[in-house]
Amino acid sequence: SLLVERQTDTTSVQSTGISATVDSATLSTVSSHPKVSGTANGVDAVFITLADKGEGIWHSDMTVPVVAGKWSVTVSPDYALPAGQYSIIVSGPDNPQNTLPVLTTATLFVTPNN
Repeated sequence: SLLVERQTDTTSVQSTGISATVDSATLSTVSSHPKVSGTANGVDAVFITLADKGEGIWHSDMTVPVVAGKWSVTVSPDYALPAGQYSIIVSGPDNPQNTLPVLTTATLFVTPNN
C-alpha cells in the first residue's frame, strides 16, 4: 500500500469560509479506477486521500485544482482497487503546522460488475 506523505489534521476548519463536499453520485462505482468529484469554496486546490480501514492507501500526488468551485480526480489510476469500502478524505490547504486540515470525508463503495 502507498503511504500518505503528509498528516491530515482532523480538527475542523474554524470559521475560515473554507469548505468542501464530495458528490454523492460518484461514491458508488463498479470501476476499479473511479473518478470522484465534488465542490470546494475558499481554496484554489484540494488534496485527496483514499483510506482503507484507516490507513492511507492512495493520495493525489499533486493538489487537485478547484475550477469554478469544482474538483475531480481519478482515484488510483496506477493500480486497480479491489472491491470494498474506502474513506475519501478531502483536505487542504497547508497551514503553518504543515498539516492538511480535513475539509470533509465520505465513503466510496467499489463493487465489481458481475
